[in-house]
Amino acid sequence: MNSQKIVLIGPPGVGKSTLVQLAKAKGIKAIDMEDYGPNKEDRIGKLDEMLQSLGDETVIFGGADIGGNFPDEFERILLLPPKSVYLDRLQARNESLPEKAYQKGEHIYDLFLANKDDPEWRSDRIIDSIGKPDEIFEIILKKE
Repeated sequence: MNSQKIVLIGPPGVGKSTLVQLAKAKGIKAIDMEDYGPNKEDRIGKLDEMLQSLGDETVIFGGADIGGNFPDEFERILLLPPKSVYLDRLQARNESLPEKAYQKGEHIYDLFLANKDDPEWRSDRIIDSIGKPDEIFEIILKKE
């Protein structure tokens, strides 16, 4: 596999963290930016440091709202299932992970959709994140 630089963006509950964990399990360097705090500025500060240490390996970042802070060589992939699927998934996730229940869904979903062409929110591809994580992961790694 050729080296790829990918950032997964999208509203809470679309599967970014699940796909980052799957990438790690497959031996791919993967970083969930949520691990560096809920504050966007803290995550951006840590991102700059991480980007400087990257080699030529494939790397996948999960970075909900910081896609615009990645260099152009990163493919920005917006994970966005149909809205009804997303809202059901977010509700289930918030019930199983009460610490994340503060993340509300519908307005954030609409924000990502409305701003998909804005440089700060821009996406190179939109993937309908329905299906098994392994299947979605293969679609992510497939270059168009």
